[in-house]
Amino acid sequence: KYYAVIFVNGCFWHAHENCQYYRMPKSNIQFWKKKFTRNRQRDEKIKEIYKDRCWRYCTVWECAIRGKDSKMKIEKVTDQIIEWLDECTDPELEIRG
Repeated sequence: KYYAVIFVNGCFWHAHENCQYYRMPKSNIQFWKKKFTRNRQRDEKIKEIYKDRCWRYCTVWECAIRGKDSKMKIEKVTDQIIEWLDECTDPELEIRG
């Protein structure tokens, strides 16, 4: 009905820049740089596939729902997603902490 997909990305695994939950590990740096680059490239490729098929996508970052008052944060994010689904205007929504 909505032709929408929701991704919930871990800030560490998807290398969320300028986020308190993402830090480059201090050992085996080359491995981690490649890993994070591949993860981000895969994310973009998957989004393009949905976009080409006229699906909308929402990315919820871990930092938007984690930490102090996480229950309230989750409720706020849920409200944002519901509003986005109902409005049917923006093809993409990104929710950051």
